[in-house]
Amino acid sequence: RDDPGAAIECYVESIACEEQAGSSSPELDALRKMKTLCEAWREGNHALAEWRGTDATLAFRSCRNIAQDTRAIKPTPGYAPVDANGECLQQIMLGEAEDSLATRIKLAAREEERKRRFLQHIQDGEDMLKKHQATAALEAFVSANKVALNEDDTRPSDPPQVALAE
Repeated sequence: RDDPGAAIECYVESIACEEQAGSSSPELDALRKMKTLCEAWREGNHALAEWRGTDATLAFRSCRNIAQDTRAIKPTPGYAPVDANGECLQQIMLGEAEDSLATRIKLAAREEERKRRFLQHIQDGEDMLKKHQATAALEAFVSANKVALNEDDTRPSDPPQVALAE
């Protein structure tokens, strides 16, 4: 399932084993990057749960960048399965994890838009009050309340849950 905390624990253990063995292999660097990716994913999940769309977007985009950096690490022959050209056969962040990350980025962007609409309704309501247009102000505040309650949004309360690639 989508549990970056569990993945982080696995990476911490793997990193400790590699460091204890005195390794300075590219794979150790990859493990460290994947741990950082999972930490960013966890932060993105927290930000999304707290309706902080901008922070969630930044965290999830960071995941994508870290995955690209990790893919660029050349594996040590014999350490990871490679093809005849020396290319690693195990890819970082493919399939369901990549799809889940794309979904999370979209959810975070929708939250950013929802916040923008909310703030605009509040501003409209305040402007109407200043102009002594109480009825129009009430309509703007009712619209802001709907946005805040998510009544005009189809965002699922719980984003899809998938396993992170290890």
